[in-house]
Amino acid sequence: MSATPDRTLADPEQKQAMSLIRPALREYRTWGIDSSRWKGFEPRPDDIIVATYPKCGTTWMQQIVSSLIFQDATSRPLLD
Repeated sequence: MSATPDRTLADPEQKQAMSLIRPALREYRTWGIDSSRWKGFEPRPDDIIVATYPKCGTTWMQQIVSSLIFQDATSRPLLD
């Protein structure tokens, strides 16, 4: 799927991609996790979501994804 800025969700290709997102089957609430924070989240067609469990290499994974997206190993701020 090629990304162009003038696409809308009326595009059949994007509708198909967005249909892969399904509602949550369960809610999780623990001392460190609350899945209800994702209620109402609307992903954009060009969003990339990478999830890791806390304390299991989250920062490392963010740097790997950054390197893949930007095609270089330059360290970038993670919160921008």
